Amino acid sequence: MVDHIAKAKDAATVILINKNCEFLLMERSPQSVFLPNVSVFPGGGLDNADMDKSLLDFAPGFNDDEKIAGLYFAAIRELFEEAFVLFSCLEEGTILDLENASIRSRFIEYRDMIHENKMTLSVLAEKENLIYIPEALTPFSRWITPKAMKTRYDTRFFIAVIPDRQQVSTDDNELINYTWIKAADAITLNENARIKLLPPTLFILDELKTFSKVDEIIDYAVNKDKPVIMPEAFSANGTAGVRFPFAPDYSDTDYKLPPVSGIPSRALITDNGWQLF
Repeated sequence: MVDHIAKAKDAATVILINKNCEFLLMERSPQSVFLPNVSVFPGGGLDNADMDKSLLDFAPGFNDDEKIAGLYFAAIRELFEEAFVLFSCLEEGTILDLENASIRSRFIEYRDMIHENKMTLSVLAEKENLIYIPEALTPFSRWITPKAMKTRYDTRFFIAVIPDRQQVSTDDNELINYTWIKAADAITLNENARIKLLPPTLFILDELKTFSKVDEIIDYAVNKDKPVIMPEAFSANGTAGVRFPFAPDYSDTDYKLPPVSGIPSRALITDNGWQLF
């Protein structure tokens, strides 16, 4: 029984793919207060600056509900802060070449300033004549942290292909390492305790492990159902973990979903970390 249910903070996460159909996983620092040593997709919480209406001036043709638009820009900002990948081009339509040494050096400084709240995306766009490309991000799924947790997020997952002329770079602060990896390989490494993955990441990688072409993944993301998934924590008979909403014994009627065959219905905490079942 949960005495007090913490409010879930809005957040955005990007499932980034390269042209080899590999996914970007970033390793959190062992000194991190939140989720040390865990491998994650880049992302983070929605900030007030992400909902600045002036950002729409730098994304012509893009318009959405204020909060939803903010989540797209949160995804763009967090991906830039954490992975040094920026979904933008120059105003004249020229590609943003972050592999160019002088441009890269300048934008690394911008990344640090944004991370330290000394610059916003709108100021960066005005300074460098940028156009942001939120439409390059395809909504994929929405996950809410279980009610039993003290820190909770209502996270929109987007999926996107890394732009040309850009290379991932960690911030060497919260995120200390990264890898491009096939979904099935990441699941195997997690099974063998070589990396640590959390249930949403595991579930998404399991969902995508059979795809071998990037365009097929994007088509799937566009057309798939996107129900809200709020796992339900449980502990019974010496096991502990979370049930997903389509598990037969999931009990929260507000989030319960019809059963789906052929996909995991729960994740358990084992000696090798979180595993799907």
